[in-house]
Amino acid sequence: MGTITFDDLEWTGHITIRPIDISMTGLGVESDQPIKPGLIWFNEYIGGNKCGVLVWCNQDGAKYRAGIQFVPLNPFQEDYFDQQIHQARSNEQIQDPHRLVEALVADIKIKSDREKLFYA
Repeated sequence: MGTITFDDLEWTGHITIRPIDISMTGLGVESDQPIKPGLIWFNEYIGGNKCGVLVWCNQDGAKYRAGIQFVPLNPFQEDYFDQQIHQARSNEQIQDPHRLVEALVADIKIKSDREKLFYA
């Protein structure tokens, strides 16, 4: 798994996580190192998703526990995001990272608003 951190939009790869629990909307994980807030990109699909947002990360003894909310992407968004990750891994500048983050955050808000209406 890797992250694009919110504070500096920098790619941090090769973070090893151990899934603790999974739901339809997210994933609880354990890690040996803290995970910085940002967009999460999974190396493999987890619960049908390749992307998520770190919601929280707390130290628990010598380990760190974190909660990740899934961000469902359509195939076009997933391909675009994957291209950006490959560019970041090759030390090329991410194309318009603010647009990428804004689009994903807007998508999360829309889905959250739909869930509120559904469960109301």
